[in-house]
Amino acid sequence: MRSHTEQAPTRDGVRLATDVHLPADGPGPEGLTFVLRTPYGRRGGFDAVPELAAYLTSLGHVLVSQDVRGKFDSEGQCRPFRQELDDGRDLVEWIAEQPWSAGRLVPTGESYCGFTALTAAASRHPSIVGVMAGMTTSRVVTDWLYRDRAFRLQLNAEWIAMSFGQRALPETLPWAIDGWGRVSDVTDVDTRGADLSALRELRSVPIDRDGDTELAGGLTDRCAGVADVPIVLWTGYWDPLARGTIEEFRSAAALRPGQAHHLELAPTDHLGNPWEAALRRASTQADRASSLVGCYRRNLPHLLAAVDGATGRRGPRVTYQDQRGQAFQSAHWPPVPGDVAVARFDEPVVVPAPTASADLPGSGETFVWGSLAADFPDERATTERDDVVVVRFDADEVAGSLELAGEVRWNGAARIVATLAQKQPDGRILRVAEGVAARPVGQDAGSGGPEPLLLDLGPVCHRDAGGAGGDRSWMLILAQEAYPRYLPVAQADAWIAGPADRHLPSPAERSDQRIVLTDLTLRTVGGLP
Repeated sequence: MRSHTEQAPTRDGVRLATDVHLPADGPGPEGLTFVLRTPYGRRGGFDAVPELAAYLTSLGHVLVSQDVRGKFDSEGQCRPFRQELDDGRDLVEWIAEQPWSAGRLVPTGESYCGFTALTAAASRHPSIVGVMAGMTTSRVVTDWLYRDRAFRLQLNAEWIAMSFGQRALPETLPWAIDGWGRVSDVTDVDTRGADLSALRELRSVPIDRDGDTELAGGLTDRCAGVADVPIVLWTGYWDPLARGTIEEFRSAAALRPGQAHHLELAPTDHLGNPWEAALRRASTQADRASSLVGCYRRNLPHLLAAVDGATGRRGPRVTYQDQRGQAFQSAHWPPVPGDVAVARFDEPVVVPAPTASADLPGSGETFVWGSLAADFPDERATTERDDVVVVRFDADEVAGSLELAGEVRWNGAARIVATLAQKQPDGRILRVAEGVAARPVGQDAGSGGPEPLLLDLGPVCHRDAGGAGGDRSWMLILAQEAYPRYLPVAQADAWIAGPADRHLPSPAERSDQRIVLTDLTLRTVGGLP
């Protein structure tokens, strides 16, 4: 492998540091040029750039890795999401003119690098022949910053502070905020000196498609152009961006149903840690590199076959695994359409009011992105709280995309956080899926009574390991808040947050902040064949 550094120009004259990794004998006759734009360091281990470059060049491909604007050795000011559409197109046009390029370009990357891959592909440059991206989405506001109108405080605060709070990355990774204490909004988060201006800016955008348009230049709509070429995507059930990745696939499949798009779903978190990491061991940087390169080993054949027209099939395809690694295939997700009740609870469920404690349900997750390798997803401490209700039930098998639907009644502002968990023989209570549902304060449910509140717990393919012995009961863990996972809305004492024009109950009005769930049903949308 031969590598060199260049300064790629942008339309406004800013120069971005760019490394070019070539096969020792130059690109092969069928070689591709993979384009990776990253805020984590173009030579860094966080994206496993050395390992990925070695793998791709060994196959005759080229890898171009670039520091995004304002990071590491690139010039300019970094503004997350907003800058990537233009900068991505500029890099693609520059690469297409270079003599060392293999000619056919594939934007690629995971997480934010996956986002930059989508922005580059949205340029619809004729040299782009495909996209490979994992654990990402162009739906920045609706599926990255928020989860059903609940701001993802811990995830975004720690990520922004680590990735965009300084020009380089902190010396110690993973980076986590210690001692969350009480905060009323993102301006109160103590990030040990990291610049949070980007987080405050992101917090201010509209919570709808207008916000996605403002941040990404209408990228979500421009993805119609991305679907013209084969798109290979992957994500994990415990990945916070899983819903967004799946929606990218569904959108591409709907727009170009004859194109050989591919989606891989696996029992992993955002950093590629497997389900076994929650049961037996923590991951290392070597595990991270092995996991990322493994994604390319598994998914590159799908892209090459589609690009070369050798796939032998038309239309999208999904490969997915349950938590034990058993693999399945389908033409869509969920694999088997349907709406089946897994468990129905006839008695009303009363979710207590949030406490005034600083340690609300959800605290203690040491690193959200790499959740399976941290304390999460063990929910034992959460189930012992006074402001949490645990609903236990028996189920032989749970599979497909899970949704929790129930009639909701409450006073003032309220929100429900739901976790589907299973008790393990060793006593741990491991989270299988999690979601939140919120209705804006003052929203009228209509004269016909309260509307059903739907909690989307995200994608899952989890099957009960029958005959394993011990208590393996299922449970729903319900609470009104999960701090610091989500920014508080309205709680006792100092727990007040939200825009200034939002009505929040006074302490007297919060005296009965219970939520009553009736007709509570746990459903699977789809299932295993």
